[in-house]
Amino acid sequence: MIAAGSLIGRRIGIRPQEHTDWMEVANLWGVIVGEPGTLKSPAVSEALKPLRWLPARETVRVWMRENADLQGQYARARDEGSDKRADEMLEMVNDKSGDPVRDRLRFDAARWYLSKLAPKRYGDKLDVTSDGQKLEPLDPAAAAARFASIMLLAQQRLLAAAKDDDATR
Repeated sequence: MIAAGSLIGRRIGIRPQEHTDWMEVANLWGVIVGEPGTLKSPAVSEALKPLRWLPARETVRVWMRENADLQGQYARARDEGSDKRADEMLEMVNDKSGDPVRDRLRFDAARWYLSKLAPKRYGDKLDVTSDGQKLEPLDPAAAAARFASIMLLAQQRLLAAAKDDDATR
């Protein structure tokens, strides 16, 4: 029972009061007490054996690379988790009962984390335009020609400024 509780951790809890952020989580504590040589370690190993059946993260990643259906399921689960986190962030904003500074810090941290989990949906939107027109990438020859023209213009302006300086002396 304690091993199963450790899998859940603080991710699931009960909110006893409707209008507060108080949440109780099901922390389970267990201890085995005994003299040396009383076979505590085998008992713990046997109790934790179901956890050893869980695959390692790298194993799951290998399975996903090999199975397109599993990739889709994983992507949907990540999207749903991100959406749930976004909903929790809205609850944070609407809850006015806590400390505003702490709530702002929690919201900013959650927003940053969510933007890293799902940057296309929750990341900052960068509008790369010029006068409402989408910028097209330059090919290397056009970029070199543009750079050369800018450098020539800069040199002409420096020469003109130097002539004006000499004329005023």
